[in-house]
Amino acid sequence: MTEHQKAIILELGKYGEITRHRLLQRLFNHQINHFELDRALLTLSNVESTRRDNITYYKLRDSVRKYIINGEYDSVARQSLNPERLRAAHSTPCDAAQAYFLIAFLHEKHFAGQPPPIVRLRKPIKGKHRARGWGGAKTVKCGDSTVRRGYVSLPITPYPGVGLPHGYLRVGLVIHEFTHAFEMLKFGSTSHDVRFTLFLDTLLQETESFWRI
Repeated sequence: MTEHQKAIILELGKYGEITRHRLLQRLFNHQINHFELDRALLTLSNVESTRRDNITYYKLRDSVRKYIINGEYDSVARQSLNPERLRAAHSTPCDAAQAYFLIAFLHEKHFAGQPPPIVRLRKPIKGKHRARGWGGAKTVKCGDSTVRRGYVSLPITPYPGVGLPHGYLRVGLVIHEFTHAFEMLKFGSTSHDVRFTLFLDTLLQETESFWRI
């Protein structure tokens, strides 16, 4: 259990045991996001308004939102051992050259001697300003045989530094998608579980000197 989860438990401890247990179960199974949590806590605060005022709700809401990072999945943000570094990465704009460099550096560090990953920078579809990222692995032909290569697809438009970073190229997204490729090459599967977050934290730490001044 992370320190973040412990902090949330302490705050939720002010509520009834049954309700607290059900809410925690859904939260930690990632079946509830922070917007649903807000609504649930507001309902609890209203129901128990005869004993607790809404200050309790707002305090709890803010304590949970500290671990929400724009541009990152809520579950990953809660699991991260260094959410401030993760938040900084998703706030740091990145251009194509830097994205290629970061991926090349990490590939050489962890997969030296293996074929380099396939990296695609995609333009937004017609009528849109942003594009999604994707990371994994693909099997490609190499002469008479096939080889498994990492695959990273990224939006070509750099994050402008203002507004929400979703759909824009930024350091956090580059490392996030490479982490998916990393897991696929190492284990043959990837998701947004604790293992993924552990590797994401590690890869961010290994590249931090290049993007965080």
